[in-house]
Amino acid sequence: MIKFLLTLWIFLLHIHFASGQPGPFTVQKIRTIDSKDEDFSDLQFLKKTLENKRVVLLGEQSHGDGATFEAKVRLIKFLHQQMDFDLLVFESPMFDNFIAQGKITSSNVATTPLKESIFWLWSETKEFEELIKYVHKRPVPGDTLLIGGFDCQAGDYFNDHYLQKMRQLFDSNNIRLEPSLYEFLERVKEGGAETIIDPQDSANFLRAQKLVYDGFEKVVKTSPSKRNQMMQQTFRSWMTMLAF
Repeated sequence: MIKFLLTLWIFLLHIHFASGQPGPFTVQKIRTIDSKDEDFSDLQFLKKTLENKRVVLLGEQSHGDGATFEAKVRLIKFLHQQMDFDLLVFESPMFDNFIAQGKITSSNVATTPLKESIFWLWSETKEFEELIKYVHKRPVPGDTLLIGGFDCQAGDYFNDHYLQKMRQLFDSNNIRLEPSLYEFLERVKEGGAETIIDPQDSANFLRAQKLVYDGFEKVVKTSPSKRNQMMQQTFRSWMTMLAF
């Protein structure tokens, strides 16, 4: 069973402000936030708190909070090693992190794809380095910490590869769209919604959108693999971003 760790920029906080009353939570003393420290004796209380839970949200007070991220890396290690959580999902592009996950076993800490797939405000920090080392030390089945993304924004992998992979997927399923449609989508990808400037562009966009939606419906109906569903959802997310 896959258990999820979602790392967000949102800090989830619940405090009771009634006068003179303590907050409705129990304070637990943590021995250290050092991400290299793997003596987890101070985190054992979480086993009862998180018993039978499949999703844990790991928040932060703001982007760029190094101490919080260091504490989260230590917590990620504990949840992975002692509570069998095995999927870490970032607020970063879905397609990019799917591609990056496939590249981890053929790369190393120095050439990690995670610095391309995860937004720089985390991946370029010194606190992130320990997590990169941890992920690359565990490429074997049964001990792997999988990486994913749930953000609808596009990253470098999307910009460089998505339309090509979509075309390959459609062609392999005998879904033939004319080259001009892919060329139009490429122009929209490069320039954004601002490239749709006249009624003809709008008509072309709506037509391309419908043909691709229909194509993905056929692909997923025939072969509902996680990869195909990810490709479909990525296109939906891209269309949503264009309309935003």
